[in-house]
Amino acid sequence: MKIGYIDQILSVLILLVFLLPACQPDTPLVITETPLDPPATEIVAKPTQPIRFTQTSAPFTPTLANTPTPTPAVSNLEVDLDKLQGLKITLWHPWVDLTAYQFENLIDQFNQTNPWGIQVDVRPMGGAGALSTQVSQALQLGMEPIHIVIAPIETLNGWQKKYGNVVDLSVYIHDSTYGLSDQEIADIPFVFLNQDRLGEVQLGIPAARTIHVLFYNGSFAQSLGFDNPPASIEDFKQQVCAAARANKEDQTRANDGTGGWLVSYDPLGLLSWYLSFGGEVLTGEDQTTFQFNTEAGLSMFGFMKGLVDEGCAWIAKDPEPYTHFASRRTLIYSGVLEDVQPQEKAMQQAGSQDNWTILPYPPDSRGKPVLIGSGPSYAMFTATPEEELAAWLVIRYLASADSQIKLVPVSYSLPVRTTAVQGLEVFSRYHPQWAAANGWMPMLQPSPRLASWRIARNILSDAFWQVTQPQTKAESLPLILQELDSTIQEVLEEQRQ
Repeated sequence: MKIGYIDQILSVLILLVFLLPACQPDTPLVITETPLDPPATEIVAKPTQPIRFTQTSAPFTPTLANTPTPTPAVSNLEVDLDKLQGLKITLWHPWVDLTAYQFENLIDQFNQTNPWGIQVDVRPMGGAGALSTQVSQALQLGMEPIHIVIAPIETLNGWQKKYGNVVDLSVYIHDSTYGLSDQEIADIPFVFLNQDRLGEVQLGIPAARTIHVLFYNGSFAQSLGFDNPPASIEDFKQQVCAAARANKEDQTRANDGTGGWLVSYDPLGLLSWYLSFGGEVLTGEDQTTFQFNTEAGLSMFGFMKGLVDEGCAWIAKDPEPYTHFASRRTLIYSGVLEDVQPQEKAMQQAGSQDNWTILPYPPDSRGKPVLIGSGPSYAMFTATPEEELAAWLVIRYLASADSQIKLVPVSYSLPVRTTAVQGLEVFSRYHPQWAAANGWMPMLQPSPRLASWRIARNILSDAFWQVTQPQTKAESLPLILQELDSTIQEVLEEQRQ
């Protein structure tokens, strides 16, 4: 594992890409309202009937600061406002398709209406990985300036450690004239805002967030005799094994070997499983690496290996889960909130009337369901005072609730402003699986902030791939875990040289 993988890592390092205290849920989601016909202007998909579970958590009702917005005072920023007129700045973003289209419409609106005449030059990078690579190259070669970038915290952290050029947004957020009011700051869920904070430095503010979840076919489960979604790891195993047996014993040979959990190598999905088994993630700013060679790691790898060996989990040639789920070739798969949209379409195309929903990962050792939140944030690179203020004014506009109301229906991400939820009521009604996630914010924990996660996540996926191979024996798991940790450490050490 080490030799070949290290060579591979070293050859593609430049390509590496890259949320509120947890609370115990009370009851399964119940959605009883019958959707009405949507307005013509609303972007919606045909609703899929939800499973009538008890609600998994109380709706999120944050408390805004009960202090009035302070009267603007003289700004602490030393900026010549005359130089803002007609100033041009660049913004690099990762989004594609409808999200990119809507985002760039927002930028066009800003360019046409902002009172300073600031003009934003938008550069779409075609994905998070491509953005990380292109920005890293531009910074290394000293190419054209980048004023605003949209990237996750671990990537921002890496750039800050290497180049020291990511602006601390605290100065701008709390500026008396151009900053955010106390109410506006409180409107950003703490778990999201704090995720972008390293010590006393605010490297970014959230642009979009997703949740790593399990997709669950309740109708398929009910046909197997299960009236409720799995409430524990053992429940999970019982249900996926029953689904696998059902597909093997039915009259359709083409679905033999399917039905159980669809194996996924997604790093944050694997990290979610690790937390369910009692593992811990190092989140302190003084930490530099990760450890998986633990009792929790061995339990997790052993459990997953057992699922594969017993036929309760399967590896698809086509890893895209949507059609497998719609045709009952998998009872449960690991995904993210944005997968709701393509899953809706797949169910419609398959003519499936199955009730399905999304679930947290099984509860950890403290009985708390596991939900990891991740996503990109708005950040600025150092520039002239005027350019930095102009960049902040753009970020402030893009991070507003109004902008979120326009972006969420095309991105299917979580709104990063709580007041935006009020403007998404129709969208929520027609997308109950997406709507369920809004009640889970109190349970979210952030994905790793560490720059080293960019290395560790790929090695974790590689190690888990080895675990799922038929030639791998259960007695090899301790060695795989040992090599997993040592490989992470070795690659990080070589990076530092």
